[in-house]
Parts: sequence; structure tokens; C-alpha cells
Amino acid sequence: MPNVFCCPKCGNKNLLSTTETKTQTHGKNYSAGQGCLGFLLFGPLGLLCGGCGQSKHTTSTNTTYWICPDCGYKFENPDDIRQKIRQYQTPVFVIITITGIIGAILMYSIIGDIDKSLGTLYAWIVAIACTIAGAIAQKAQNTERDRMFRQLYEIENGMKQFKDE
Repeated sequence: MPNVFCCPKCGNKNLLSTTETKTQTHGKNYSAGQGCLGFLLFGPLGLLCGGCGQSKHTTSTNTTYWICPDCGYKFENPDDIRQKIRQYQTPVFVIITITGIIGAILMYSIIGDIDKSLGTLYAWIVAIACTIAGAIAQKAQNTERDRMFRQLYEIENGMKQFKDE
């Protein structure tokens, strides 16, 4: 990290700080269709079925940016980028693959008692599917982490050029 915190584009040291909040809402509210079906099957209390399995989740994330009043360049705090990069250090591939192996063993023990060849087939399908899913998730994680490394490199190199001014 350079000794001086400044705009990576023009070197201005009088930066403005701003925080952006992103809010995402997932899920649904009451389902009228399920409520009507519940009413038909269970009477007035069945109307409550419209709320079954329905939940709304709201997620908010705050990101702090620095804005240069001279050139208008907006960039994220390098320390925040480093913290995000640390979050991507978990080996997703290993976690999903181990989960797949455990699932395959459970699948074999459940179905293998009935039919060993079918249990073996299902166990292999679960293990291979989890390995492929793990590889895809790891690739996505590595791509995002690499993007953040490039962003951090660009900001820090820009600041370094103005270090001695």
C-alpha cells in the first residue's frame, strides 16, 4: 500500500467519501392460489395455506467509495477490496466435492440395501455431479477473485505514481 492515499488517476489528496447501499429482496408474499386450494381442501383455516413456504428475505450491502472532486474518478477503498479477496480464499471445490462424497456414501447405504447396482449408480451420479458443480463454483470464485486483484492492482499502482509528490 502506498504511503499516500490519493486519486489513482490525478493524484488529488482531497477525496470525498460516499457509501452506496444495494438492497435485494428475494422470495414471495402470500400466494392466493395456495390460499384458494387450502380453502377448498380444509375450509376457512385452509386460507392460511397461502402463506405456507412463502418468505421474503431482504439483503443490504454497503460499499464505500472514494470520489475525486477534480477528475470525477470513483474507486473502492483498497482495504475493503483486500477484505473481499480474503473472503474468496475458501476452497469451494473441496467443500462441494467432500459434500458429494458424503452424499454418495449415504445414497449407496440407502439404496444399496435394496439394489447394490442401482445404489452404486446413484452414488456415482451424486459424486460426479457434486464434483462438476464444485469445479464450476471454484472457477466462478477464482474469476471474481482475479477481477478484484486486478482492480486493487490498478488502484494501488495509480496511487504509487503520485507517492513522492
